[in-house]
Order: sequence, then structure tokens, then C-alpha cells
Amino acid sequence: MSNCEAGYFHRPTTLQIVGVDPLTDLGKPPRVALIAPPILEHRLSVGLQARVLPRGIFLFDFEEWKTELSLSDRKSDDRLAVQAKCASLLNVHLACLYTAIHNSDQSVVIPRHMHISCFDMILLRHDAVGSPAALYEMSPHASEELVHWLGRPAREFDLVKITIETISQSFELFDRILEIDDDYVVTVVELLLRARNSIEESDYVVSLMLAWAAIEQLLNALWERFIAENRIRIVDGQSQTLINVERKKRLTSQDFTASIVSEILSLSGNLPFDLFEQITQARRARNAWLHRLESVKRKDAEAAIGSARQMLKLVHHIELRWYFVHHSLRG
Repeated sequence: MSNCEAGYFHRPTTLQIVGVDPLTDLGKPPRVALIAPPILEHRLSVGLQARVLPRGIFLFDFEEWKTELSLSDRKSDDRLAVQAKCASLLNVHLACLYTAIHNSDQSVVIPRHMHISCFDMILLRHDAVGSPAALYEMSPHASEELVHWLGRPAREFDLVKITIETISQSFELFDRILEIDDDYVVTVVELLLRARNSIEESDYVVSLMLAWAAIEQLLNALWERFIAENRIRIVDGQSQTLINVERKKRLTSQDFTASIVSEILSLSGNLPFDLFEQITQARRARNAWLHRLESVKRKDAEAAIGSARQMLKLVHHIELRWYFVHHSLRG
């Protein structure tokens, strides 16, 4: 175990890994459960080492993580910043895990209210004498929850059964997202997870706003790509620069709103018309609430999430698919 490890678990127990007894660690102290032999290990391209323990505990070793921040930094502000970034990565894997579960069994619904903050995250480290025992840097309330979770009898109706192959697929999708050379994609995926959770809590305004934030970021990325592809054109057999530095500044200024950008992308064939129409509806619903405080309906939030997921697939070829608990919205 390194001194830069973080992990998450599902509480109450919702995951049962096929071939692993979910009651194996029942009654054992939390430290013992967290240093149990892994049932699966996976090394990610950005330097993260992932381990899966019984009872659906996922641990990620950040010691070789390619980042300018350090988990061991003693400055509280810097430490909170890196913890928040670690939590974002755990949320991205959570979205990947839900997608893999959906792809393996489309009748499975995902747990509700699952989103990890830097205060919920388990941080593990060596103790002062180098013992391999896991120690927690958590709030007292979160620590009590962990003990309660480890001692809670598993019931069949609590469990979503998944295979090790499904978990491996979640890591493959996670790796594809992390390999994209742009940090904003991690933020977009986390926004979509939070939007999904907000809709489960009937907080349609928050869900719509989060989904729209994701849409706008993805529109900007597609717009930047369009500008780069059209910077130089061949005119009368000669190469001419159509978009110089000054023109690019104008094209990426606030004068080119999401409405204008989406129109141009649609007319140029870079944004499918059906998706353009859906984005337009999401923008109108967002503006109606933002400027006139009109109510946001569930269908508005659902449509915005759907549009954001389609944009993510269009721009980065990443497809997130989930079922919603108690509702029929499908990926």
C-alpha cells in the first residue's frame, strides 16, 4: 500500500461480485477488510493503480499519478484541491462502472444518490512505523458510516450482481477517458453523473444546469476543432490563412454564444440536425429558468442529459449509458 491511496465503496451494500462471497469480511475490523487480497488489479495509463477488494471496495493508488499536485502536501488548501481532484476521478470511474453494468445487463438499475466528494473519500496511508495497516483520514461521521457498512448484513434485494469482466470493462472505459488530452472531459463526465443524481432527487433545476454546463463545454470543444480545421484553405491552388490570431480571438469571444456556435456547426455539417434541435430545446429551458425563473420539468432535465451524452459521444467517442431507478429513462 502506498501513502497516496484513495477509494470508495457502495453504501448500503449494492454490489456483489460474482464468485466472491459478499459476507467474507463481515465482522472484521475495517482495517482488515481494506487490506484484504484484491480480486482484480488494473494499471491505468495516467499512472493510477486500481485494486478491487471483496464487497465492492475500489481502491486507487495515486502515488505515480501524473499531476502537479501531491497528496502529501501539508498546505491545507493544496491538499483539499488534490483531494477534490482525486474525488473527481473516482466519480468518473463510478460513471464508467454504471455504464459497464448497463452494457452487461440492461435490466439492472444503478444505486441512487451515489456521488463522492473529497470529504466522503477514504484516504489511506502508512502509519508512522510503516505498518501496512490502513488508516483513515475521514470525517468522524464518514468513519462511523464505514464501520456500519462493513458490519451490515447483505440482503439479496440490496445486491446488484456484476462479474469481474464487467469491472474490467469499466476500467477500459475509464482509461479511454483519462487518455484524452484534456482535463475538461473528466469534469464533463462528473457533471453528467451529478446531473443524473439530481434528477433522481427530483432536483430538475440543478440537473438541467449541470447538463447544460456539460453541453456548453462540449460545444466549445467542437467549435475549437472546427476553427482549427478551417484555419487554412487552398484558394486557386495556394494556401491561405483564413483564421489568424485576431480572427480566432473574435470567434472564441463571448460574441459567439452557444446559440450562434451551434447554428454554424449544424449548417456546416459538424453537428447533426436532430442533436442541434435537442441542444436548442435544452438551451431554451435553461434560459427560461435563468432569466424568468420558469419551472423546469423532468422531461427538460432528461432531454438535457441525453443531449450532453450524445455530445460526449460525438466529440470524444465516449458513450455513457445508465438506467435510472424507478424511472424509464434509458441510455
